[in-house]
Amino acid sequence: MQGERVPGGSGLPGGVPGGPVFDGAEVPLGSLLPGAGLVGVLAGLEPADEPDSVLVEVVVAWERVMAFAAARQAAAAGELAARRAWSTEREHLGDELAAAIGHSANVGQTLVARGEALAELPEVRDALTAGDVCARKTDVLAFTGAFPTVEDRRAATARVLAGAPRLGLRSLRRRMLAEAAAVSTEAAEVNRKAAAEQRHVRLEPVENGMAYLTAYLPAPDAAAVWSAIDDAGTAIHRTPDETRTLGQARADALVALATGRSVPAGHDTDTGTALRVVEVRPQVRVTVSAATLLGLDNAPGDLTGYGPVTAEAARTLAQDGTWQRLLTDPVTGVLIDWSTTTYTPGKVLRRAVEARDGTCTFPMCDRPAERGDLDHITPFNHHHPSDHTPGQTRADNLHALCRRHHRAKTHGRWRPERDPATGTTTWTSPTGRLHHRPATIVDPARL
Repeated sequence: MQGERVPGGSGLPGGVPGGPVFDGAEVPLGSLLPGAGLVGVLAGLEPADEPDSVLVEVVVAWERVMAFAAARQAAAAGELAARRAWSTEREHLGDELAAAIGHSANVGQTLVARGEALAELPEVRDALTAGDVCARKTDVLAFTGAFPTVEDRRAATARVLAGAPRLGLRSLRRRMLAEAAAVSTEAAEVNRKAAAEQRHVRLEPVENGMAYLTAYLPAPDAAAVWSAIDDAGTAIHRTPDETRTLGQARADALVALATGRSVPAGHDTDTGTALRVVEVRPQVRVTVSAATLLGLDNAPGDLTGYGPVTAEAARTLAQDGTWQRLLTDPVTGVLIDWSTTTYTPGKVLRRAVEARDGTCTFPMCDRPAERGDLDHITPFNHHHPSDHTPGQTRADNLHALCRRHHRAKTHGRWRPERDPATGTTTWTSPTGRLHHRPATIVDPARL
């Protein structure tokens, strides 16, 4: 065994077994530091002999072991980079590692960059070594956002790190972007304008008569383009008798919009699928505090589907009538709680809940709220829809779920409870494990 679990590790809910039994004694996997001792325990297990609750802990323990291995691997790569810092061999170290492990040059370069970054971010390195964060989250902490100095990034990661184990990659990236925007509004604006100068579109031919079309755009433009494609594709996909997948419908919508054509009436000559004209009305939201909108401060805004944007960009977008502007209270940031006795929420209530939640509220899911469903946390009573005050369809009884996790709640024995005071949703898994999903902070200045 390798001692006690470091602070910040995930605990087990009451009543749930902590691990397998050896010689009559329970081994709490969550209390063991990743390393040779934990690997020995895990390697000696036979999954077929363990109950479901223990197998969940076994999967979690192996994830921590992989994080530990990534940390030690990064340490070796970082040491190699340091030894060759002034050598001509340094330029091709990533290629050397890629060849040695049988991966592409990009993978080798990532290993070197991770090793060098963790040498400058000891708190992040320690969290990876302890298995509190995985390698992908480590890369988000180490590389997301432009900071003036290494010290600024280290301070930002120190503020974000405690919550990182409970954040998905997109949410973690959003937090780091907000930190970068808050460090220096002037530097962030300079970086934004410089990056915009590099915008481009590329065509990359691939096999089977296909190609990748990639655009590097300012975030507001990319969000608007994506919204138009998504809205048009969704409208096509939901048409009766339509056989195209949503992905195929979006691709066809992109071609039609980019070439200046509406999707024509008639049938596709290859598939026989009916083609229809689709009206495109993209909806893109920018969230900005009243103080920022009035120019009283330079707190960053938030672009739906992307994350924090500079105050200047947020003000520009908020003044554009083609964008939906959401104002946040600088003190509370609380949205009004609308309610209704009907099962289906109205447009205003739907948009309010989507803006409040931001993403699907299932643990670690980052799918945007507006692309999913609104679900009644306490199931709607269809037999007595009016016998509830306030109405059953109200903001604090609704939450955003993507279709997959909506099915998990309805059919998969997952149970959510939402605290109306804090907005935190606590999910109980089929094996009894508790997962706490904190409320989404809409205002980037308060992240």
